[in-house]
Amino acid sequence: MLIRNRSLSSRLFLNAGSCALVLMLVLSTAAAKDGGASGDKGVNIVVSFLDCSAGAGKKSVLHAWVRNLQTHKVVVDQSAPPTTSLIKSMEFVLAPGAFNLLIGSLYCSQTLDLVVPDQPSMAVTLFGSKAVTMLENATSLAGSLPLAGTSVAIVYKQYPGGRRGFVSPDGYYEVPAIVDGPTYYAASLPSGDATIRLYDSAHDRWLDVATIGLDYRSFSKRYVLHDISAADILGAQISGP
Repeated sequence: MLIRNRSLSSRLFLNAGSCALVLMLVLSTAAAKDGGASGDKGVNIVVSFLDCSAGAGKKSVLHAWVRNLQTHKVVVDQSAPPTTSLIKSMEFVLAPGAFNLLIGSLYCSQTLDLVVPDQPSMAVTLFGSKAVTMLENATSLAGSLPLAGTSVAIVYKQYPGGRRGFVSPDGYYEVPAIVDGPTYYAASLPSGDATIRLYDSAHDRWLDVATIGLDYRSFSKRYVLHDISAADILGAQISGP
C-alpha cells in the first residue's frame, strides 16, 4: 500500500501557499546541466496548473522547481509572468530521465514524480492544493506506443480489484496511465509486478504487452522507461468479450 508522508519540505506548504515560493527560493540554484537541456534539445514540458480557490482572481506568479531524481540536482528554477488566471501555464525543457516537479503559485502548489521519455514534447496537468503531500514508496513508468487511439493502464494481477478503488474488467487493481501522443506515462504507482495493458477504443478488449517489476527501494526499478514495440503487440493475446 502506498504510504503518504509529509517530508520537511511538504510541511512548509501547510499554512500559507507563499511558503512554497520561499522554499523554492531557498533551494534556488542556476539550472543545472545534469538532466536539464537548452535550446531545441531535449523534451519540451508544457505545464498546465489549476490554481486552488484561495488563488482565484488574485495575481500571482507560477513557479516551477524541478529536481533530477538521479543526480539530486535542481535542473529548473523558473517563474512565469504574474497573472490572475485560474489556469496558469509555463514551458521548460528537460532531458529524458526521472524528475520531481514542484509547481506552485503564491497560494497553492502540487508535486509529481515523473519519468520523461525521449520525445519532442510532453504535457503535464497539475491541480494546486494548500497542503502538498510528498508521495513516498511510489514508482513511475513511461514509454512509447506503436498504436494510436489506444488507452493504457498499469494492472497489478497480484491485487484483487477494488483494493484501492480501481478495477480492471477482469477483476484486478489497475492504475490508468496518461497517453500523450505516441507515449504513455503513469506516476505514483505501487511497487510490484506491473502489467502494461493496452485497451482498444471501445475499452472492452485488451492486450497485456509486458510485465515490469517495480520497486521503490531500487532506483533502476523505481523510475522505469519501457517502450512498447510492434513485436510486443504481435506476441500478445487479445482478451475480453
